[in-house]
Amino acid sequence: MPSESRDSETLRVILSGEEGLHLNPAARVDGDAKSPFGVTITPGVMREPTQFGHLQSDVKVFADLDSTIHVFDHGYLDYEQFCSLKERGKDFICLLQSDARADILKHVQDVEITDEQETRHLRDERIELAETGEKFRRIVFEDVDGEELAYLTTLSSGYAPVEVMSIYTLRTMIEIVFRELKQYTNIKNFHSQSLNGVLFDIFCTLIGYMLVKWFRQRHPLRSGVPEAIRTIRTRWNTALRTYG
Repeated sequence: MPSESRDSETLRVILSGEEGLHLNPAARVDGDAKSPFGVTITPGVMREPTQFGHLQSDVKVFADLDSTIHVFDHGYLDYEQFCSLKERGKDFICLLQSDARADILKHVQDVEITDEQETRHLRDERIELAETGEKFRRIVFEDVDGEELAYLTTLSSGYAPVEVMSIYTLRTMIEIVFRELKQYTNIKNFHSQSLNGVLFDIFCTLIGYMLVKWFRQRHPLRSGVPEAIRTIRTRWNTALRTYG
């Protein structure tokens, strides 16, 4: 497994008694398509942000991903990482903790979102994060009850505040991928007690999941992953109609 150090190629061995294994996956969301493209395995005690750099390097497997927007949740909250992404010209959106200290440098605009029942408010601001001294854009969403949700981003003003929020909501699709991984790649017993054997089991399972996803794209089924697995098992050598 990759070490915690971003600058070191040294691999860290997972030891017994380290609170199990933690899968740190990354997924691609492009329109209606979603699929995992990278994963690292760490001890349960290791902090998630240490793996972001390793997962980010997997993006290069897609030749067409030359302008990505990284979207991640509180698990990967790392101010040093934010500054590094900005310095390298990488765009990201992340939820900002409610107690994060920041100075407002410029109030850009207020936006109202109105539907049939209610009106909600958005604030577009330029801030300086007190923890870093670096300047970012902050979008603050206020619901009808006065509760606020803040988004930190490097996206330019070419993206409207509502668009920033809409991009972040794509995390819902990413979470669906992760939920499927938890539901349908449940390994109850490993075939080996060695680290290499365990990793072999895990990655073979993930490869199997990707093959099931490919099968579902080619042969749409109503019942999702369980039906696809049953169909593959019972009709392995049967020609099926393809789509697209």
